[in-house]
This record gives sequence, structure tokens and C-alpha cells, in this order.
Amino acid sequence: MLISDMNKPDHDNSPDFWIVTAPAVGACACVVVWMAIVSRMWRGLPILAYQPRRRVPWRFVDLVAVLVFSVLVGGAVAKVGRTHFGLPEAPGVAVDTAAEPDTVHPIGRLLLEEPSVATLALCLLTAVVVAPIAEEFLFRLLLQGWLEILERRLRRRLPVLRKLLPGFVPVAFVAVLFAAVHFRLAEPHPSTDELLFRLGVTAVISLSVMGFGVVLLRFRAGATLRDFGIVAGRLPSDVILGLIAYVAVTPPVYFVMVLARGLLPRDIVVDPIPLLFLAVALGYLYYKTHRIVSAIVLHMAFNATALAIALLSLGQ
Repeated sequence: MLISDMNKPDHDNSPDFWIVTAPAVGACACVVVWMAIVSRMWRGLPILAYQPRRRVPWRFVDLVAVLVFSVLVGGAVAKVGRTHFGLPEAPGVAVDTAAEPDTVHPIGRLLLEEPSVATLALCLLTAVVVAPIAEEFLFRLLLQGWLEILERRLRRRLPVLRKLLPGFVPVAFVAVLFAAVHFRLAEPHPSTDELLFRLGVTAVISLSVMGFGVVLLRFRAGATLRDFGIVAGRLPSDVILGLIAYVAVTPPVYFVMVLARGLLPRDIVVDPIPLLFLAVALGYLYYKTHRIVSAIVLHMAFNATALAIALLSLGQ
């Protein structure tokens, strides 16, 4: 069934109703959470208590191995996929070559041009499940975890680093890198087949790289489940923490996005700017807890919200 062919529901369930109500409810919940945060800060309490852990067992060479694998498998999967599905080697073939480049996210465009249940399922799998898990594994767990160890060593040798808050450099560096990776240019409308291919390839590459990383770190570096940021007894509290962080972070991030869109030219993709703030929150969660579940939950909920907004916009 096409999403655009769904019957118009009652007023209380209409897209217009939710477009107005959901942000208002979210903003109120955000204010409540921030009031609690300010209250803790006023009493001299940390927003989150720092929870130390043992040094991560992986080294720089392990990070390089994962990076090299991602480049190789990415190129191979893309080449084999394009040959198998008969797609041109040059990506981004436009449906209308005379069309002006636009800044619509590929997932939003895909839902607009191919609004089927299968497309929605692929978007959910890729954007709400695979991407958050794989990106938190690579950016926060692997890279930030290693950078925290490096920072501790350098703080002893470089007095300038001791002037910064512990953890600032790893969190900030990974956040900037995360935002930069999500940079994209405005482009003419790619074909639906091209968009589907990109989404599927992204999911395959992400799962492959994460699987390779887990195996490598488990058997070469001896990483344990705790090293991978998972503590079975803390799963419920980590899920709740991730949802609270989602309530606190999402409205400000979208406010920054709207502000950036209003200030910058229309042909500039503003995604990296709000995503920088999201990445800081993700890095902060991991640095304070040294568990990855809360960051994954925040990331999943944030991406699910973006997907829901894209779906609601189809009803307009």
C-alpha cells in the first residue's frame, strides 16, 4: 500500500494535528528535563556522574585496520552492486538533468518518489537501526574510546591540555568528524533506483565494517562485552538515560537546524551544523558512562523522529 494512498484519518490523527502537537509536547518535555539539569548544576552536582572503566584494549593499528577494511569493502560492494543491478558507474544520475540541485535528504526524496511499505521498511532498517548502531560503534566506542586513552597520556606532557576539561578533546574531535562525514552537496534529483541502491549499499557496508571490527577487537585485542560498552545489568537504566537525553537534545538540535536554514543560502545543506550538537551529546553520554547503549538509543530515537517528520510531510 502506498503511503500517499492512505486514507485521511480523523482530525486528531491527521498530519496537521501531529505537526503542531508533537513539537509542543516535545518542547515542554525538553524544558522539564533542562530544569532538572539546571537544578543539579545549581546544587553543585554533575549532570551525569563520571563512571571510569579500564583502558580500551584496542590500539591505533586496529583503528587503521577497520578504516582500511571499510574503504575496501565499500568500493567492492558498490562496484559489484552497480554491475549486478545495471546501474551506471557515475552515481547521482538525475531524473531531470535540467532540474536545479536541491538539499532534500535522500531518504526524504526516496519516500516522496517511491512511497511504498517496502521503501519505508528499508528506510527504517537503515536509518533507525543499522546507522545508529554502526556509527556509535565506530565513532564513540572505537575512536573516542581510543582518543580518551591518548588524551590521558598527552595531558601529562602538554600543559595546555590540562587547561581543558578532561574528555573535551576526544568528544569535540569525534563530534566534528561525525558532522563532517555527514556533509553532502546539493545535487540534481537522483533516480529512484540510485537512491534505493545507495541506501542498501550503506546498510551492507555498515554491517560489514561493524562485524569486522567486533571480530578483530574480540580476537586480536581481547575486548570483552564491557569493553564494547555493554553491561547487561545496566541495560534498562541505559535505555531510560538515552530517552531522557533524546528529550533534552532533540528540540534544541532542530532549533539550530531551522536557524541555520534561515541564515544560510537555500542551496547549502545545513545537516552538519545541527548534527554537530547531536554528536556532542552522544560523545558526552559515552564519556560519562562508558557504555554505548544510551548513545545508541538517543541516536535511534533522533533518526526515527527525522523519518517520522519525512512521513508526515507526505500528507501535506
